[in-house]
Formats: sequence, C-alpha cells, structure tokens
Amino acid sequence: MIDRLPFPGGVWLVDAEFRQPEGYPLPQEVHCLVAKDCVSGKTYRLWADDLQRMDAPPFPIGSDALFVCYSAAAELQAMQAIGWSMPVNLFDAMAEYLLVANRTKIYGQPPADPRLTGMLRHLGLFHRLADEKREMQELAIRGGPFTNQERADLLWYCETDVLALEEALPLLLRAVSRTHQNWERYLRRALLRGDYMKAVSEMRRRGIPMDMDLLMDLQEHRDPLLRQLIAETDRQFGIYDGTTFKQDRFAAYLAREGVAWPRTTSGRLCTDEDTWKNMAAAHPQLQPLKELVATMGELKLHRLKVGPDGRNRTYLRPFGSTTARNAPSNAEFVFGPATWIRGLIKPEPGTALLYLDWKTQEIGIAAALSGDPNLIADYVSGDFYTRFGVTSGFLPEGATKDTHGAERELLKRVCLGLGYGLGAPKMAAQLETDLYLIRKWIGGHKLRYRVFWHWLDDVVGSAFTRGWIRSRMGWQTRVLEEARPTSVMNWPMQTTGSDMLRLAAVLATREGLGLTAPVHDALLLEAPADCWQDHARALQRCMVKASEMLLPGGFTVPVDGADKPVLYPNRYMDKRGRETWDRVMGILDRLRGPRLSIVTG
Repeated sequence: MIDRLPFPGGVWLVDAEFRQPEGYPLPQEVHCLVAKDCVSGKTYRLWADDLQRMDAPPFPIGSDALFVCYSAAAELQAMQAIGWSMPVNLFDAMAEYLLVANRTKIYGQPPADPRLTGMLRHLGLFHRLADEKREMQELAIRGGPFTNQERADLLWYCETDVLALEEALPLLLRAVSRTHQNWERYLRRALLRGDYMKAVSEMRRRGIPMDMDLLMDLQEHRDPLLRQLIAETDRQFGIYDGTTFKQDRFAAYLAREGVAWPRTTSGRLCTDEDTWKNMAAAHPQLQPLKELVATMGELKLHRLKVGPDGRNRTYLRPFGSTTARNAPSNAEFVFGPATWIRGLIKPEPGTALLYLDWKTQEIGIAAALSGDPNLIADYVSGDFYTRFGVTSGFLPEGATKDTHGAERELLKRVCLGLGYGLGAPKMAAQLETDLYLIRKWIGGHKLRYRVFWHWLDDVVGSAFTRGWIRSRMGWQTRVLEEARPTSVMNWPMQTTGSDMLRLAAVLATREGLGLTAPVHDALLLEAPADCWQDHARALQRCMVKASEMLLPGGFTVPVDGADKPVLYPNRYMDKRGRETWDRVMGILDRLRGPRLSIVTG
C-alpha cells in the first residue's frame, strides 16, 4: 500500500521526545527526534545538540514528501520550538486510525482508545509494555541533563515509536482501502485531516487569554464562595444539604412544579450534562440551578490548564467523539465547565476577541442535505423558527422575534426536540404545554417539511439495512438492529457540523488568522484591536466557504458574531451564565472586601 502514496520525496515517519510543562505554548526542551523514510529506509537520529544547529529539517517537508506521525500536534509543536517550518503534506495516523476504528464501533458506544498503543492493539500488533513506556515518558518530562545511558534510552524509545508506525502504516492503509474505493479522494481527505492537526497545533500554541488576577481570587476563595453560592442560589429550589445535591429533594421540587424529568433505566433522575442542558432550555427557571450543579461538579479551577503567559491551553482531543467532534477535558478547557466561568476570558491590551458561530447550523445542514425546498426557504429567511410558525399558521403574518418571542421559543424547542427524536408526550411535559398543541405543531412540521422527513426516513432506514451510517467526508459508524432509530436521526447533522468546523479552521489557519479555540459550532478569534473588522470578515468568509464546500449545491450557512468584538478591558461573557456570574462576583466582593474595578461587557 505504501507504493500507492504519490510522494517521490519519501514517506517520512517522525517522532519527537520533549518536555512541555502543562499550559506552556511550546516545548521547553526538545530532547530528540527520529525520522525514517519507509520507502528508502534512510533514518535520521537527532539529539538536542544536533537539532539546535539546524535551521531546517534534514529530511524533505515540501510538496513532494509525506510527513507521517501519530497525534501530530505534538510533533508539530516540537518543530515550532526548534524553529522549523510546518510540513506541506501531513498524514496523522491517529486521525486515520480513529476513522477506521470508529467503523467497528456501535453508535452510542465510547470512541476507540486514541493512544498509539490503542492503534497497535486494534491492528493486532505487539506494543511495548506500559511500565517501560511510562518510565521513558517520565524521563522526557523530567528533562536534562541526561546521562549517556539516558540519552541512548530516550533516543531508542523515540525510534521504537517510529518503527511501530512503520509496521502499522501498511495495515492501516489496507484497512482504509477496504471501505474507500476512490483512493485519490481518500488521500485528499486524509491530508485535509492532517491540515486540521496543523490548525490544532496553532490554536494550542496561541491559547485563550485569561483574567489571571480574578482566576487566582476565585481559587483562593473557592470553598467559602461555593458555600455561599449554594445558599443564595438554592434558596428558591431547596435541593442541597450542605454541599450535597439531594435527589429526593430535587424529585420533590420537580413534582411541585409539575416538571416531567427524564429518568435512567434504574428509575433515578438523569443528571448528565445533556439532560441538564435540554431541560434548562425548556424550563428557563432551572438555568440558575443548572449553573450551580455544573459549578459544584466542575469548579476545580486549579485543573484549568493555564500557562505562565496567562493563557488557557489543553489538548483538544480531535476526532475524540463518535461524530468526530473535538472532545477536550471539561475540567481543563475554559469552555468546558459552567458557562459563567467563560467570563474569565479577557483580551489583552491592544487585542480583540470575537466569537463567530454558524447561525442555526444544524437546521441549515438538514435543509441542505435533504434538499427540502420549504425547509430551505424558511431557513434562508433569516429567522427560521418565526418563519416556520408563520408559514404553518401558528403565528400571524408579520410576526417577529420581538413581537412573539415566547411563542417562537416554544416552536424552537419543538423543532430541536424533533431533531433528536423526542416524542410529543415527553415534549409536552418538558415544555409544560398542552399535548394537543404540541401534536399540532409536530404535525405542521412534518407536513410543511415532508421532503425532509422522507429523506430522514431513508437515512435511518438505510443505516439499519446496511448496518452503518457515513458522513459526506467519510466518517462512519456501525448501526445494529437494537439501536434506537431516534439515536441515529441527528447523526448526519452532527458529523457534517464537525466536518464544517475542521474545514473552516483549516481555511482560517492558511490565511494566518489568530484562532484560539474551536467550540462545537463556533470559532474564537484573536485579532489586533485596530483592525479586528478585517480579521472578523476574513474568518466569516472562511466559515461560510466551509459550508459551501461541504454542502450539496453550494448551500451556505450564514455566520453570526463578526460585528461583536470583545475589546480590552471588557471580558467575554455568555449570556446564559450572566446571572450566576453576577452572583459569584457579588459573593467574591464580600469575601475579599473592596476589589479593583472589573469592567464587564
């Protein structure tokens, strides 16, 4: 299979060992690097003093060569630390292994083990003992000075990863070829996934600017702050006993309020993140309690990965979910915990931050993939939920978000619930709305968008018939007979959305834009304060272009946020967390006495 790779400059397998303290933008010490051309067998074994004398790699990284490594962001950052340029063609064996391994996974199961040893096990290859691997990793983290024996051991350890890649690559390509009849198209997509790893490396290097003074204050006062936050927030709910969330009290509260809450198979109330998100959206009065629960479970601010330059950086775990989305640690990533914590994001002097997101992305994708003319027409109107209400006769002609906001919000929840296969009784209970009315709205949706519903039936039916479902970019997962059809319904929109995010990040990185983080259906941009408009418009073009390139017929999904900069000394703020933020800041004021003025925006 190697001979099918059209790179006359060689197929270079590369691995590096380095020391990079948590939160740092780049490795502080690159100990060694090994590169081997798996075509000619030529090998470079380079120690730190060799690397320091080189302005460029001794092996080719131009358009005629292929650069292969595992979890490429690490090697790319090592190359940046040395001062080398990025390779033109990057093949990340981790991304391709996850692509292959995901095809053997059943939809809804956890994704495959993303480590190199996980790939070797999946391909039936021998892998080094965990204890030996851990010992060498600890040696690399410790850093120099090294004895001659330690240098030899670390260099050999580095080379064994290259040799493991050499053994695995033909098997990986063979596994790919079994499901990709068009080899050239597969290779283009693999190189695009490699380009996304370059974008990941750049985003991690740049990091998200944080308000370090406030972060340290929150860490210092964490315990009394949490106790007082419970006392103030839980006053209207009566759920907590001290700092413990009580299920029986929560059940009693839900019964008093008439809220139908999902339960597990064992009968306990579901308290996972998705349930809280959906139920708080359906019942806005629960938003403060949702924020409190998230804060209690995740306010481990010492675990946020923040470097000495005051920037949040963590491994994004690209392709880490079943739908190929990023899966960073909630505890380490500032966009992971409760939404009010995002208020710690603050631009540095002379810079602006912009949060650009696709407008109603999932519905736009559904319209494009299904080709439903009514869904397309209502989506491009600019306010899909209001337009659906008007065209279906549920809202009067001329209704707007301002004039019929409450009704629009209910219609929005119905549309989103339908996307996840939520039935009328459960939807009516969640929305506290008459079941007859909900059924009428669902019927109106299925009548107006019948082309979409026929398409969706075909998608789900084909998935069960074939035993798998695949995105337009080739991401695939298994679907067995016992799977729930409702669990498959949203898969095409989710995987296409993740493809769109990666492509937009690649296009933006190629243009030299300062991306700092991907967030589900959005990108966070850092730009100079004096020309943020140019950077924002450039990113907006990249994001719209990504939708045009991926969706049938050149369909475009518009992007919001290009005209809403966060300029120093203001801070980023998610409106869903504003109430809790204000409450936390008030408590913090009382705990520490008078504080410096903090401007929020």
